[in-house]
Amino acid sequence: MDINLTIGNYRCFPVGSPASLKLTKGFSALVGVNNSGKSSLLKFFYEMRPAFTQIGRNTGVVTQLWAGGKLETQQPPEILDRGEMFFNGNREDIWIEITLDDLPKTPAVVAKAVVRVLRNESSCNATFFNADGSKSKQPDGGVGWSDDVATTHPSNNVVANFHPILTAFRMLADTYYVPAFRHISPLTPADGAVQNYYDINVGRPFIEMWHGLQAGASKQGQERIYKLIEEIKDNFGFRQLQISAALNHNSLQLFIDGRPFALQELGAGLAQFIVVLGNAALKKPSFILIDEPEISLHPSLQLKFLMKLAGYASEGVVFATHNIGLARSVAEEIYSVSAAAKGSEIKRIEQTPRLAELLGELDYEGYRPLGFNKVLLVEGRTSVKVFVELLRIFNKDHEFLVAPMSDMIHGNSHDELQEVTRICPHTFAVIDSERQNAGDQIEPRREAFAQNCRNLQIDCLVLEHRAIENYLSDRAIKLSQGDAYRALTPFEGRQGLNLWPKTENWKIARTMHRQEISATDLGQFLVRI
Repeated sequence: MDINLTIGNYRCFPVGSPASLKLTKGFSALVGVNNSGKSSLLKFFYEMRPAFTQIGRNTGVVTQLWAGGKLETQQPPEILDRGEMFFNGNREDIWIEITLDDLPKTPAVVAKAVVRVLRNESSCNATFFNADGSKSKQPDGGVGWSDDVATTHPSNNVVANFHPILTAFRMLADTYYVPAFRHISPLTPADGAVQNYYDINVGRPFIEMWHGLQAGASKQGQERIYKLIEEIKDNFGFRQLQISAALNHNSLQLFIDGRPFALQELGAGLAQFIVVLGNAALKKPSFILIDEPEISLHPSLQLKFLMKLAGYASEGVVFATHNIGLARSVAEEIYSVSAAAKGSEIKRIEQTPRLAELLGELDYEGYRPLGFNKVLLVEGRTSVKVFVELLRIFNKDHEFLVAPMSDMIHGNSHDELQEVTRICPHTFAVIDSERQNAGDQIEPRREAFAQNCRNLQIDCLVLEHRAIENYLSDRAIKLSQGDAYRALTPFEGRQGLNLWPKTENWKIARTMHRQEISATDLGQFLVRI
């Protein structure tokens, strides 16, 4: 479910320049300089969570608001002055518009809510609108509720279906906010008291949580910790890794390739993996909201960190970053946030840079000392994440920087491809064939691109199957997405089928086994390169 949000008069976003963004499955990025408003947008979800939670989970509250009443709201403990949440250039309220697309245009389906957080009192009100644009009105005589659907008394006629909009409120409430500072040791309370830093469980409480899952009676908890340790081991290239609570629960004790370390002896990047992923594994949120995921991480680990983090979110990740290259390589939605004279502004970024420029933004030169000496060009940002996982399966993810080509699959791509080969002579490419039947000729623009690659001695694979998702196995699809889905046949398209979102392809790829694709042209290509 995509959620369209418009936020006005919140912090640095005035009424005249509200922030508008879409929460969608996959990755969304907020890019901008310091103090532009990126962090404020992420913090919005944390600060409005008390209201979102009550509206999304209590139909009694919905009845009250629907009738024109108010809801008393609480502020998070980090907010000492409630007024700091409001734009300081006027005395108006915060208003939040939540809209859902692609719903039946009927007067019975509620598809929009406008929440107004009142400045002069600790409360909010809300107005609801139907999918056909009309205002939803509560009938006289009261209503009953069943599965988020309001019915009349005593006739039991459906008045309004609130299920889609209340699902959106629940998704907004079930987020996990990760601020820019994240570590265990500096925030460990001396007396062992419970302490959270926003949504992050830190200090002794985090260590005790870790110990409870790892050494407790729950097999599910033990499996979570084991899986997390394995992911961290793979990302950092360790041969062996053990992580357990120190005897006094003041730190975590690590054994890396047979050598013991206390967590404080190691780098902040490793600590970030443990703390942030550990909390995410416990919470299982809808969206993860993380400020500056690149902190303390080499460029080669930043994308992997985001992808590991997204594996614990049911919907997606929204991240604020200074790294436009990271945003362009992974995010389906990218927004620029900038400070203006009368407040901050947010705009959607549509333009895709030239490939050579993108490699510069991704700091390709910084990858080389770590052994990354090859570039793999793939069709788009969705495919980037898929091939990162497939390269991992073939133990080659440490050799390749994967970059999206976007709209350059055509005959005029020669000069841009040549520019890339000057930066990295070991360049490879994979494109979909879009064949509908075995033996079909590929369309002219794809053939022209492949010919350009051949002329430049770029090893380019034109997939035998229609597209990369036609290689995903039935086992992996069902494991990742559920039994309602099945594998595509080699030339089957998406049209008219009940399929998973393309943004989920990488999650399926991460559960693939090498033998499931080794015999295909794709598997042979991954071995060859």
